[in-house]
Amino acid sequence: MANVLLTDLPQALPLLRQNVEENKSKLKGCVEIEALDWGSPCKINCTPDVILLAECIYYKEVVGSLVSTLRQLATEKTNIILCQELRDSQKQRECWKEFLENVKESFEVSFIPQTEQSLVYSSPEILILRLTKK
Repeated sequence: MANVLLTDLPQALPLLRQNVEENKSKLKGCVEIEALDWGSPCKINCTPDVILLAECIYYKEVVGSLVSTLRQLATEKTNIILCQELRDSQKQRECWKEFLENVKESFEVSFIPQTEQSLVYSSPEILILRLTKK
């Protein structure tokens, strides 16, 4: 069992709560939901063992805020797993480049090879990264 904290922007919390409610019969641990606005002072009062991010790198303007928030939340013991589909647009490539340059200042970045991913759910267009704080 795990204790899980789900976060999103304030306007997305109603849908997040609905998803948790609809799936609570399958949940074995404790689930909490809180607002988290990247770049704002972090009000989360825990040190996570694991941080999971999916499809979060899409606006170049918020890359710095995302990395800043990860620096606030993570310790050297926190495992950060990030999943991102690489879209073939100039905007996406620039955003991804900006993210990697920014995140490498504070985190060790390793790409999880597709050979170590699920045969059923992996895709060459989807990258999975592991980040650990330096």
